[in-house]
Amino acid sequence: MHFNEKLVLPIFYIVKEVLIEKKNADKSLQFYFQKKTTLLPEDKEFVAEVVYDLIRNWRLLQESFGQNNEYIFKHPFAFFPSYYYYKKIELPDTLKRVTFNKWEFNKRLTENLTQRKFRNSYPDALDAYCANDLGEEKWNSVSDALQQRPVRYIRINTLKTGKQELMNILQKKKIRVKEVSGSPTALEISSDAVVFSLPAFREGFFEIQDISSQLVSEFLAPEKGDKVIDACAGSGGKSLHLASLMQNKGKLVSMDVTEKKLEQLKKRAARANVQIIETRLIEGDRSIKRYTDFADKVLLDVPCSGTGVFKRNPDAKWKITPDNISNLIQIQKNILKEYSVMCKSGGMMVYANCSVLPSEGEKQIVEFLKNNPQWELIEEKRIHPDKQNVDGFYMAKLKRNK
Repeated sequence: MHFNEKLVLPIFYIVKEVLIEKKNADKSLQFYFQKKTTLLPEDKEFVAEVVYDLIRNWRLLQESFGQNNEYIFKHPFAFFPSYYYYKKIELPDTLKRVTFNKWEFNKRLTENLTQRKFRNSYPDALDAYCANDLGEEKWNSVSDALQQRPVRYIRINTLKTGKQELMNILQKKKIRVKEVSGSPTALEISSDAVVFSLPAFREGFFEIQDISSQLVSEFLAPEKGDKVIDACAGSGGKSLHLASLMQNKGKLVSMDVTEKKLEQLKKRAARANVQIIETRLIEGDRSIKRYTDFADKVLLDVPCSGTGVFKRNPDAKWKITPDNISNLIQIQKNILKEYSVMCKSGGMMVYANCSVLPSEGEKQIVEFLKNNPQWELIEEKRIHPDKQNVDGFYMAKLKRNK
């Protein structure tokens, strides 16, 4: 691992922003990189890798180090060797001069690795909630899997380029990239390069998107000329994918409750040469009712706990609580009930989220179908992060019969 002593303090400043001030890790990193324009690529890779690793394993390292957060953030060089010992990486010369009780650390580490909440760095309440919802045995397996470093995937924008052309462009920039079996539009990035700074990204040739997320739009399977609604579009990752599957033909209404996200979507759509998107801000019931019986296909990628993407967003473990999840489950029920009217008779609707919890997936669909007999379940898919190194997702395809 490339080591730069001058980057230790910035790394801990970013980690403190995330864990104590509850900021998003990706935003904090992006802001730091924009401010430090002279950083070498290997320095950016070092900062990003260590920040995410520390956040992902913070409770395990903190408990094994034997000091509270206040002490650690005041003495980052005293704490930093614990990260290297845990990763089994030889200490840089600078850190070899630091007083560190390796024997005590390893003793506590060995003990902490036997307890899931320490091993996988979860707050007590969240660990207990997930174990109750998913089952102890399954949560053991899933939470272990969510500690892995995520594989990085991108989605090729077929409106602008092809697979081989994009691979050639990236390889010329020294980006290690390989094809993904069974996916015509996904590529795996196996280097730590900051890909969002590449010209090919700025020109809209690809989007950064996990393969599980890509499967959601493919699951809905929109066709050329369809009327499609992406009802929880956010900043538009799946909307852009839907537009490419529709080959820029038809009508795609991208809706969200946050205007700022829709503005980001417009910019991304322009960059990607997507021409069929119409953005709509949801301002109440009237925003939904105006599209009653409108769409051939509806996507409900609903707000959720994000438990399926903890490996990619480990900072979320320290923000989400059982009360938050309970509130989200009610929001999901409301969205299913209220937004489903936008699908016409004979049309299809996909309900999806990036949660591993049945209460946000299978159980929601069972209850919806019980209360709405005009709908039938065509297919459901659960992507397990403990079966392959991808994000956890749930998706259900429903047909409206009348």
